[in-house]
Amino acid sequence: MPLLKCQINGKLGWKFGATGKCFTGSQGRSKAVKQGRAIQASKNRGDALEDAVTRIRRRQAQNIQKPKRKPPARLPVWLFPLPAEKRYEILLVEYVDSLGEIIDKMIVPHLQSLVDERNLVVPELSKTDDFADSIDRLTKSVTLEFAANPFDKKRQVDITGNQTNVWNEKEWEKQMRAAFGVNIFQREPFINSSLNSFAIENVSLITKMETEYLSTVEGIVQRGVRQGQSSATIAKDLKKRLDVTKSRARLIARDQVSKLNGQLTELRQTNLGIEKYIWRTAQDERVRPTHRAHNGKKFDWDNPPSNTGHPGEDIQCRCYAEPDFDNVAKELGISKAVFREPPSRTKKVLTTVAALAAAKAGEIAIRKLARKSTIGTLLLPPPVKKPKIHITAQTLLLQLITLSAKINTSTQTSPSIKIPSTNELTELITTATVLKKEIQK
Repeated sequence: MPLLKCQINGKLGWKFGATGKCFTGSQGRSKAVKQGRAIQASKNRGDALEDAVTRIRRRQAQNIQKPKRKPPARLPVWLFPLPAEKRYEILLVEYVDSLGEIIDKMIVPHLQSLVDERNLVVPELSKTDDFADSIDRLTKSVTLEFAANPFDKKRQVDITGNQTNVWNEKEWEKQMRAAFGVNIFQREPFINSSLNSFAIENVSLITKMETEYLSTVEGIVQRGVRQGQSSATIAKDLKKRLDVTKSRARLIARDQVSKLNGQLTELRQTNLGIEKYIWRTAQDERVRPTHRAHNGKKFDWDNPPSNTGHPGEDIQCRCYAEPDFDNVAKELGISKAVFREPPSRTKKVLTTVAALAAAKAGEIAIRKLARKSTIGTLLLPPPVKKPKIHITAQTLLLQLITLSAKINTSTQTSPSIKIPSTNELTELITTATVLKKEIQK
């Protein structure tokens, strides 16, 4: 390590190389050593990754002559979060039923007296207030009873949002495993804001549904009594209104879960750098003609279809966006046959290729996040029951990307970025060495 003496303002110090920073004081030599290690580690990191790619591609060219079978024509089906939708639908319908029970308890028993008051069948009623005032008092009592309902809108909506997110994440991981052979672990800072927005919108929709239901009930009673309808006819109209509100609750559940699922799909794909998707329908008789016309066609995430929007945006849309990994595969420099389904006879080498693909795709995501100054530390994959070479290569490569990201983005303005410590730099050099040995085996 070329440590050189230097001088600043008459003070002696140390620096690394001719262009290094001059450090003075009692800690000057140790600081210069740390700077030298950081520069050397950065060079080693680049050399190690370049060497790994070269060796893997050379072995790939030697061992792969003809794939044993054709790669799959398409990725697995992205399943719709039906459990989350059904749970949400049942909760909202039960909530509407509880509101209907309040109406049955507080308004229906008084319908006959209101009709009698209107017709002045009982003489004593002529001395009471007008029937409209009586209905208004009943409505205010019902409003207070609605407010005391134990149904926690915010909590139930949060549960639905989290359940949809977990489902969407599993389906996304299934797509990546089919394409890369491993999961690509990414930071997802957009999840919390998306779920919060979903919660605010849905609490508002439920509250609006409740308010409109009560307002309609009051209108049915006022109009029925004023027109001289019987209490049985008014009660029948109230029952019909309850059924309409239940249908509205089912619509909210289906539509909102579908929209959230579509939004999370778009955010996760674009976060990885995917620019296009293939439109896929539910393939049944309920698919709308406009959506069926899009099936199998490619669309840009930046340019949604004008008549439908992206999958999931239209009302009760059950279509999904199949990720188009072509641009990511091009950046990785991996052939599509290997990229989709590697032959088993070269499993060891190609598993490392898949791990490198995961690490490289993670690096792509890092670069995008670094431009926004929001990069943090990548999460390493949890232990899984896979061949040792698979776990070792994937973990080592992700460690390389994580540590190199800290070095490459240390000049960013984000307070979460810190220059790596001596231990981290030592770990980087060690990891690169171990990775080379793994690939050479």
